[in-house]
Amino acid sequence: MKRIFIASLFFLFLTIIYFFPLVKNINNLIVDDYDGLLITWSLNRVAKELPETIITRGFSWPEFFFNGNIFYPYFRSHAYSDAFITDGLMAAPFLRLFSEPIAAFNINILLGQWLFLFFTFLLLSEISGNYFLSVLLAAAFGFSNIRFQYLGHLQTFTLYWIPLGFWSLLKYFAYPEKYPAKKITGKVYLIFFFFAFLAQTLNSFLPGFFLIFIFGILLSVKREAWKKLKNDWRIFLICFFLVCLILLPVIGIYQSVSQEFNYVRPISDAIHFSLSPEEIFTRFFNWPLGLLFLVSVFFFFKTEQTERKKDLPFILILFSGLIMALGPFLHWFKKTLLIPLPYIFFYYFIPGFKGFRTPSRWIFLFGLGMVVFIASVLKDRPKNNLKKEKLFFRFFYFLVIILGMISFKPPEKYFSIPKKENYPPVYSRLKNLPEAVILELPIYYWGDFQFGERESLRMIYGLEHGKKTVNGYSGFSPPEWESLVIKLRRDFLSKDNLANIKAIGVNYLVIHEKEFKDLWPEDYENKIAFLNKNKELKEIFRKDGDVIYEFEKK
Repeated sequence: MKRIFIASLFFLFLTIIYFFPLVKNINNLIVDDYDGLLITWSLNRVAKELPETIITRGFSWPEFFFNGNIFYPYFRSHAYSDAFITDGLMAAPFLRLFSEPIAAFNINILLGQWLFLFFTFLLLSEISGNYFLSVLLAAAFGFSNIRFQYLGHLQTFTLYWIPLGFWSLLKYFAYPEKYPAKKITGKVYLIFFFFAFLAQTLNSFLPGFFLIFIFGILLSVKREAWKKLKNDWRIFLICFFLVCLILLPVIGIYQSVSQEFNYVRPISDAIHFSLSPEEIFTRFFNWPLGLLFLVSVFFFFKTEQTERKKDLPFILILFSGLIMALGPFLHWFKKTLLIPLPYIFFYYFIPGFKGFRTPSRWIFLFGLGMVVFIASVLKDRPKNNLKKEKLFFRFFYFLVIILGMISFKPPEKYFSIPKKENYPPVYSRLKNLPEAVILELPIYYWGDFQFGERESLRMIYGLEHGKKTVNGYSGFSPPEWESLVIKLRRDFLSKDNLANIKAIGVNYLVIHEKEFKDLWPEDYENKIAFLNKNKELKEIFRKDGDVIYEFEKK
């Protein structure tokens, strides 16, 4: 236990050093000011609204919780992106200590990195029994490009439930049956696996499939696994039923959004965002992991065939992750070759896959398979009776550590987000308005460069004022909403546009005059004059270039 505690402190130290600017400025710095702010909005909604919604609404909580305040009048806008339920609940107690919404994102970055390193260490220790190798591999993988390519996308960064679930499965399948008095202990690990799967899937559906693949591969390779599950079929069915009871209502919300708009991710998206094989050696390459893998492959082929069979599940996990990351068709230097791959079967025949846009994220499973393979092959190296091998590994591990230190490069850029006390005054005024539906102009959509930057920041402000808003930013936006935005950008507040926004219930306009000037420098004065002359609009607030107009009540 002492050595495990020391390892956890070491991983905590590495995490703090790596993200030291975030530790110092947890309330106002962020690594991604686009998707990071969208995720921050989701985390804060979960932390502040979900527990109360579950208490008041019971099993029908998804029907009410997923109705976010963005993209009005459309419902279930929280389901336009990943749910982040687990990360939001993890952040909830910390938001009592830190008052700023950005802290929810940063807490998950710090906690997620530390727990990922620690749970990966536990997994590798279970496989290898080699303390030093497990610490080294956990650090190498935890700070690799495979992990940090998606740093701003929390749903593919806080993946610590996967090594925890993997570890639970290995413990469950390996638990000795010769201790009848402790037979219940083995079942506890099966419960741990289902809990890890549920926690990971409530955050984001894609990583849940990673655990399903791991479970399926272990089950197909280990003969004793079927027998063990057969003996524990009651606990398995109970866990399966409970997980379905929690997950199916959430899945139903996402399914209803897909049906409402008759929308799935087109196959062209999956092709475009697939991994090209050479990227393994460029954007995803990591010298420490690369060298460790190369040496482990060498020693793998030197071992007896009976020993190699033990590594088969890890090899299958490795290749499964790689093949899935390549997407529906093979690429080569970003060019799509008409060579179909297994992903195309999953896209068309496995429920849920039409909702995923980025197959390259399966590279994580490839990386995880790589490190467990390395741990399994090198667990008994160096051999005590081979002096040359001992000298080689001493030099080799020293080289890996040096390369790891060289490649240990913290993020160079952070983005500063205003604290509540520095929010534009217009949002304080909005907070004090009665029941309101607002439209902020100019409004942005996917065709605008400023879409993510400005609309996502407005969502953070919206956490404070709490009003329903036509504006929004997410991984999906309703087609009719996009049409309205295009018309507003093209025709401004024409007679038809005014009728449309009033028809959906908008009763307040927020005008950001400085942004108007940036977008339409030649027509800026005419647009402002139109607003001031319009008899349907009454100015009720003006400060720092922001104006609130109220629609006159008839």
